[in-house]
Amino acid sequence: MWKLYSTNRRIINLIGQAERSISTQNYLGVTGAVQILVSQFPIAFHLLTANKLYFLDAGYEISEVYLTELLKLLLEVQEREDYVGLVDILKLQMAPLFLDVQEIIRSREGFLFDEELYSRNMARLQARDANLYQQLSDADAIHEKSAYRDCQYIVESTTDGYYALGFIEDGGSYYVNARYDAMTDAQRFAEAYFDVTQETYLGIGLGMGLHWEVLHQQNPDMKLDIVEPDIGVLQLAFTYMDMSWYFDSDGVTIHYDLDCKTMLSLLEDADRRMVTLRPYIRHIRNEKVRQVLEECMLREDTIRQQKNDFYLNSKANFAKCVAYVDELESDLQGRTVVLVAGGPSLDKNIEELKARRADTVVIAVGTIFKKLLSNGIRPDYVVISDAKPFIYGQLEGLEEEQIPMILLSTAYRKIVENYQGKTYLACQAGYKRAEDYAKEHGYAIYNTGGSVITLALEIVIRMKAKRIICVGLDLAFTGNQDHAVGTYQARQILAEGTISVPDVDGNMVSTNRPFNRYRLWIERRLQEADVTMPVFDATEGGALIQGMQIVKLSQVLQ
Repeated sequence: MWKLYSTNRRIINLIGQAERSISTQNYLGVTGAVQILVSQFPIAFHLLTANKLYFLDAGYEISEVYLTELLKLLLEVQEREDYVGLVDILKLQMAPLFLDVQEIIRSREGFLFDEELYSRNMARLQARDANLYQQLSDADAIHEKSAYRDCQYIVESTTDGYYALGFIEDGGSYYVNARYDAMTDAQRFAEAYFDVTQETYLGIGLGMGLHWEVLHQQNPDMKLDIVEPDIGVLQLAFTYMDMSWYFDSDGVTIHYDLDCKTMLSLLEDADRRMVTLRPYIRHIRNEKVRQVLEECMLREDTIRQQKNDFYLNSKANFAKCVAYVDELESDLQGRTVVLVAGGPSLDKNIEELKARRADTVVIAVGTIFKKLLSNGIRPDYVVISDAKPFIYGQLEGLEEEQIPMILLSTAYRKIVENYQGKTYLACQAGYKRAEDYAKEHGYAIYNTGGSVITLALEIVIRMKAKRIICVGLDLAFTGNQDHAVGTYQARQILAEGTISVPDVDGNMVSTNRPFNRYRLWIERRLQEADVTMPVFDATEGGALIQGMQIVKLSQVLQ
């Protein structure tokens, strides 16, 4: 029955390949998939008809006539190149048949897998990677001493004959890949992350290996390093999955990486693209590493989802920004700089900004630009970073202002096209087009931290300010608001979906995960060696940010 089950799995996979090729008008791909499908059909035909009674006992009749007519019809529509008709046959007739067969086998046999597969995998692993072989040979002892020893694992067969991996931990359970159609899930993953110009990848978490196998198929010459901190996951993958794709490729390396040192080292390679199954990050037991991965994935997802926006925006900003942000060092070095964010606590002390000393530089995020001007406060610089068109509302009506503006390379292009004041370009780390442009022109590259205020903080630190004072930096829903009154897109926040963190007064305050990521990024940034200046939190509310001195704005300005 295992032979029929595995044959069906391949046929279901081929049906999916053919369907996707038709939808993308890849007719060479259709022909290839259907040719292999036709070669596999006689094997399935023989196994199905030989086990007619097995299925009949389950109330499912296998008809030799129907199978013969189905194959004949498949060949006819392919010969006519009737791709619409081919989709109908694949999707409405063949796929339901083989999925029904798989479901009957699963329900009658229970959990099916190739019991000799682990031995075959280990034999090949010994020749391929002696170190990983020894680690897997000692896996039980290693696991008992690891941070994952209390984790429970779930392995379920999927409808298409592969396997879904899940974990029971922290009082609940979750899966890292699809439980229904694992191959389609893996193919969509590969389509989302594969880039033909990208030659090196870092995969976080082996999982069941299927996602990496499909990604690797997109370019067998890619260099792919997969790091797995849980030896138990490695055991499961080598038990249930045929790892031939790994053994047959010199460019793929699997690392057992309990302390995540290899992972962190590879993350430092700017040319390497980090990819992971997003739910897998929850399984990482090292909290600091988990935070780093969440930031990397946020940056990666942003670039991937806004690829076209980033390209068009950066093209305009490269051409039309009249200066680079590095030039501001002569203005900011050795001076007191006030960073004005748009948090709700700004309403408490915004008027006090009018009393700043003449030698103090005020840098505001775009969110607060209009509010400051309406209160008679003119910042020295404004920072805007968002790539989406909605951000133009921060500037609309102020196009004739002459306050200098700092624009991230991917900031919405209409700003640089319409704003009449001086614009400074800032290129960010993690976006290759910006990195290449900066290197070509000898400019510095800046870490953004994921938000406009973290970008502003990064710039001011790099410019060697004497003191940094943060205002409106709540990073929390103080008073159940997300921004100060009168800022662009300020709104009230509902309690659902929030988390609680300590505030500056020793109480708890609600925030969300993005705000909390920015807070944690700032805390880590303030621990770096170049932060030699005092950094003050004069927000007078909001989340507690370790590394900042909590002060009243009126006091610190004087």
